[in-house]
Amino acid sequence: MLFIHRQYATSARALALRPDQVVAPPHREERVVVPISGLSRAVVQAVNVGRSISSDVRAVLVVDDHAYAEQVRDEWARQVPGVSLVIVSRPTGR
Repeated sequence: MLFIHRQYATSARALALRPDQVVAPPHREERVVVPISGLSRAVVQAVNVGRSISSDVRAVLVVDDHAYAEQVRDEWARQVPGVSLVIVSRPTGR
């Protein structure tokens, strides 16, 4: 029992705050990246989960079809305002 008491006392000293110590809130800037293949309810749910974590939410669409990319960009701007959409063009011709 004496050993356990000493261990607790040692832990208490290690975890104690100094009386003059001021604890500031953590400074965290979270970015949420949501990979997407198009616009669907599942994507909207994922974006909303991201919004609950951070105000900086970005969706990323990787495409090799530029016409599809433009279609998604137009739908995204209309249906998911306030969330950035990043379109990455995949090189073709492999």
